[in-house]
Amino acid sequence: MSYGEMRSFDTVIEWLEKVLPETDMKVYSLNRLRYERDMSVPIPVKLHKGIYGKKFDSYTCGNCGRGVAVVDCFCPGCGRRIDWSRK
Repeated sequence: MSYGEMRSFDTVIEWLEKVLPETDMKVYSLNRLRYERDMSVPIPVKLHKGIYGKKFDSYTCGNCGRGVAVVDCFCPGCGRRIDWSRK
């Protein structure tokens, strides 16, 4: 399946702000695009060191603070993508 050529979130948001007339649907569409843009930016996790070395280490989402497991790609609390490379 091919979607063809695409533009970045910021380019599309800027274009829609200029082109569309002021309606509720414009506001709703722009809000959705801004939300999706923010959700696509990976958030680093926060490491909480254990008392006895690494045995009790835990991780939390850098955005909402909910506990996350190493196998999680997205935070179960806020839905943000988790960037495990920036611990």
